[in-house]
Amino acid sequence: MSIRRSGMLLSAALAGLMLVSAPPAAAQIYYLHDVRTADGRLVSGHFTLNSSGFASDHDLVTRNGALTGYHYINDINVSYNPGDTEIIFYHNDPSYDGFLKLTALNPINAVTVDPLVFGGASLECSSYTCPGGVSRNIVSGFLSTTSPAPELSSWLMMVIGFGAIGSALRTRREKTALAPI
Repeated sequence: MSIRRSGMLLSAALAGLMLVSAPPAAAQIYYLHDVRTADGRLVSGHFTLNSSGFASDHDLVTRNGALTGYHYINDINVSYNPGDTEIIFYHNDPSYDGFLKLTALNPINAVTVDPLVFGGASLECSSYTCPGGVSRNIVSGFLSTTSPAPELSSWLMMVIGFGAIGSALRTRREKTALAPI
């Protein structure tokens, strides 16, 4: 069997293996882009919706301004159900008792780029009883998704595929160099 034919068979076998061994739906990471509050402060970070659609990981930071900025991280509660357009990150700390609410135009798990809703729908509040506390509205920004890093098996198959392509090109070059003129 020629090297070319064996390379094609190897590629077909690897492609079939990828289809058969496709992993279940992975978690989706949502990043905040250009999210700013009414006092001009940046809100940055990300949150994750697990394969069941529930919030499972988050790391969001608001900056000092009209409110004392806060670092919302995994040790706090999150209010979100799959298909909701809003997600709320709470924090209960002796020096800070508030939340950050992000309201998207579409259900959060439905699209890959989703503008936030402004006019008080997305905001940070200094207490759980907002509007009883001090708040600041979010006036710009959107959410976008990115796929998690490929699994090791995906990387291995990609490396094997590039190796097969390189080998085929090298063999082709050698045959061209040896061909009579």
